[in-house]
Amino acid sequence: MTTNEIYVPKLGDVIIPGTHPKKGHFMQPNLPVIAGLKAMYIHGGTSELSMRNRADNSAPLTKVGAPTILAEFGAICSFGNCFDTGKVSTKNQTHIVICKPVKPTEATEKQQAFMMGNYSYSGAPAVYRGDGLAFLFSGQSLYGAFVEDGGATPTNMINYFSAAYDASKWAAFVSLVDGDNGIARIGGRQGGALAWQNSRALTNRTAYADRTIRIGSHHAPAAYPAGAAITMGLELIFEAALTQAQVASVIDSVSEYLNAAWGISDL
Repeated sequence: MTTNEIYVPKLGDVIIPGTHPKKGHFMQPNLPVIAGLKAMYIHGGTSELSMRNRADNSAPLTKVGAPTILAEFGAICSFGNCFDTGKVSTKNQTHIVICKPVKPTEATEKQQAFMMGNYSYSGAPAVYRGDGLAFLFSGQSLYGAFVEDGGATPTNMINYFSAAYDASKWAAFVSLVDGDNGIARIGGRQGGALAWQNSRALTNRTAYADRTIRIGSHHAPAAYPAGAAITMGLELIFEAALTQAQVASVIDSVSEYLNAAWGISDL
């Protein structure tokens, strides 16, 4: 009696030269909320992968300068070296950022860093406009949001929670603007549940449309107030005001993705 045996050769210690995508580059979060989702960007691997819009393939990012693309997950941005979404602010919006916290020790453009937004200023005296998320310094490290209201200088929201965040680990930051109901909120998460850390009432939410939303920098003509390097990982743009519970569930799904794709359990 004969048997048919199939032998499968096993290759060991074989190294294929060059740079190749990793498993994580073919994965993305399974978001529980997609209503209003206009953009999902995941950086790392190659420029093409880093600029792809996973929510809309027809609307990728463009590069400004030369952000540094990391081999696996992430990209290092700074003033003049960032990404541009081509999108503008909307009356209702939810912006979620996964990045490594920056902890400035002084209020200078060399220390403070900008996560995301279309914040800008021009003229003398300067006229400030737009929205954004940034790492700032006011006696201690903090992060804050700029939210335009009434077509004037943006309303500032700050908190001091990020002083306790580990700058070597990834964290989630949120700017939630509900123009219909006149409220703006910011939140953060690293190693625990999402914490809503500040809110401001809005009198007449206006959406600044003269500048597009940038990732890892801003539109001001100089690096001040925030031009330091920042490691960006993932961003979500919803042109809708998600509920606080929806935001928490979205970040839960992003945390699951980071763990499955990259072995990152920081969130």
